[in-house]
Amino acid sequence: MDTRRIIEHRLYRVKKIVYSGIAMILAIALNILLIRLNLLFDSPLYLNTIGSFSVILLYGLVPALFTAFFTHLIGALFFSWQVAFFPFLFSHLVVLVLFYMLLRRNNFVTIVDVVIAVAIIAFANTLTSSTIAALLYHGISGHSSDYLIIGFMSAGVSPFWAGFWGRFPINLVDKGLTLFLVYGLKRMIESGRGREKKDILP
Repeated sequence: MDTRRIIEHRLYRVKKIVYSGIAMILAIALNILLIRLNLLFDSPLYLNTIGSFSVILLYGLVPALFTAFFTHLIGALFFSWQVAFFPFLFSHLVVLVLFYMLLRRNNFVTIVDVVIAVAIIAFANTLTSSTIAALLYHGISGHSSDYLIIGFMSAGVSPFWAGFWGRFPINLVDKGLTLFLVYGLKRMIESGRGREKKDILP
């Protein structure tokens, strides 16, 4: 009996690794596709974290961090995006860790929770990305939001604060869209689990 349980446990772990690997590949592809479409249409949004947030919901923090890393690495190396894209990986990682903490503390349950999460994650993303842009690129990152940021800088605002006020409203919309989509996915998963439990009951 013990041997059987050990085998079942190992098979479960192997399946989880395989499924999480497949989810990571799909999420990376989704992130890159959305970024390319975003660049094509010159949208002010970012749309580079939807896949990563979905992975963290399904398989936890570590696969999501790998998803973020390879999204930025592949984007910088193989799609002729500016190398400037890669340092913003730090912002991506920070918001994933924050989202994981919210999930662990059951602070992503209600609509109010989602709204609060959007504000927290948008603020964190704006703070880190504005710092990176100010330190490395004098506030400019090659994104369409630069038009607004340059406007602030022309008015005498420092690169950091110009980047902050230029990016924060965009991040509210971008991360709001992302987190409400992920919240919908979470509700679908919970609904499916609820139906499975009802089917098991006599």
